[in-house]
Amino acid sequence: MSSTRRSFLKMTGGLAVAAAAPISSAGAQDVRKVRLMHTQAGDPPMRKWYIDAIQQYNQTNKGVEIVAEFIPWTDAYPKVQAGIQSGSPPDLIHGDPFAYGALMSSNLLEPMTDVIKEIGWDKDMFPNARVILQDGNDYLVPTWIEVLGLFYRQDWLAEKGITAPFKSWDDIIAAAKALTEPSKGRWGIAMGLKRAGKIGDDFVSILYGLGGHLYNPDRTPAADTPVFRETLEIVRRLCEYSPPDAVEWEYAGVRTGYKSGKVGLHIYEPRTMTEILGQPFGGYGSGFPQLLDVSGWQLLPSRSAAEWPEQAIARGSLEGFTILKNSPNKKEAAKFVAWLLQDRSRYISMLQTVPLMELPVLSSVVDDDTYWDHVSYKRVPQYVPSLKEAAKGFGRSKIVNRKMDVHANGVVIPESSVALGSLAVDDAVLAYVLEKQPIDQVINTLNEKLARFVKS
Repeated sequence: MSSTRRSFLKMTGGLAVAAAAPISSAGAQDVRKVRLMHTQAGDPPMRKWYIDAIQQYNQTNKGVEIVAEFIPWTDAYPKVQAGIQSGSPPDLIHGDPFAYGALMSSNLLEPMTDVIKEIGWDKDMFPNARVILQDGNDYLVPTWIEVLGLFYRQDWLAEKGITAPFKSWDDIIAAAKALTEPSKGRWGIAMGLKRAGKIGDDFVSILYGLGGHLYNPDRTPAADTPVFRETLEIVRRLCEYSPPDAVEWEYAGVRTGYKSGKVGLHIYEPRTMTEILGQPFGGYGSGFPQLLDVSGWQLLPSRSAAEWPEQAIARGSLEGFTILKNSPNKKEAAKFVAWLLQDRSRYISMLQTVPLMELPVLSSVVDDDTYWDHVSYKRVPQYVPSLKEAAKGFGRSKIVNRKMDVHANGVVIPESSVALGSLAVDDAVLAYVLEKQPIDQVINTLNEKLARFVKS
């Protein structure tokens, strides 16, 4: 395993580590075992839903056994690589772009276009929810969209006479400055400054939204551009109003900073609100009821206030199923994916195990009022318009798949996910923000790393 791949092992996320969960059925020797590696390790309701669904499938499909392992998303790529080297890789993976982007760049995945057509999603799926490479094939059957936005404390803003939603990054920076009152234990915004993926994720979300890229369409590095420099400066200014202990914050730390009442703003998917809701409103745990009615959420802005809200771009990340190219069980793996997703009610019930966070990839579901007729959305109805708008953003011609560089022709650059997963983008941002290295030095170093990720 190269040093780039080994660095994936150093990444930490907000998900709890879960033990492998084998699903067993018949013990006959002629049973084909399909190994599923699933990265939804940190959501007990989602994990239980999958275990139940797999048991149902195994009971009704004799001769095939789906064997599931639930792991943290940060472990997916290293575990697949280790499996390939040992001769026992998984057949089927459900993961995020850090995993499937790296596998795409190594040409290890099977095309999934036929599965998408078999279940009829090619006619209903948001166009930008398709992950298509230069050969014109889909390499992912997406299951949901996770959209990045900005949480804000409405009560704190009201104290300062500030109104939301924010229409530009200048507005957000000004609000973060106004909310920063160290004498009261208050800080403006939570920026995850630990070398663990979050700061790179936020950086590219802003960069892509402003029209920048990590790679040009010909896969050459694209860091030495005015918009890249502009984005570095935006992130630097935001970090001025983050608390000192943010240097130890990664994904979970950022959410905790907000839920604990330490910061007034933070950039995150609606997972934070799922955790605030808690039971019995569709989340899990006791929740944070004191924050329920004082928290707002919006899509991230574009370049200027004049572009809001028409040009607000949904920064979404797609998760879904991929099949390893050399799997001996490709046919059986594809059949399971089709069975799991083609039933509309089953698909909806899966998404609603993590309400607000996991949004549909199908336009018909987003437009279906019955989908939103759920206890969590009823408790925070003010979020529904923004969530609908976020999902529908994947039907527009301009979209940001925040963990994969996507150009105007819709073709993705999978090496961009490798750059994020290897923490090369984190290193660049932290070198500029914390180490105060000259911007030209930061950009040159990153461009050299980006070039190394591209395979000839």
